[in-house]
Amino acid sequence: MKILIINGSPRKQGHISKMLQLMETEARANGDEVTVIRVADLQISPCIGCMSCREKLKCCLPEDDAQRVLKQIEEAQALCRCAHYHHRR
Repeated sequence: MKILIINGSPRKQGHISKMLQLMETEARANGDEVTVIRVADLQISPCIGCMSCREKLKCCLPEDDAQRVLKQIEEAQALCRCAHYHHRR
């Protein structure tokens, strides 16, 4: 199985990263193909609001990590995405 893990945590050795490392190890032990992406490492250009994508159905900006990750999501058979959540009272 082709598994894509998206780590939304900014901490390389935080709790979420450690949990995802365990999931990756277990999946690989089962013979699955695993790709891990750290969102903090991606280079993504912000939208400039030109709206040309509505006519062309394609972004006018040069290809960045957002387009590459989207392709990986489309190709994956399983997707695991995790991010930290802070709740203030």
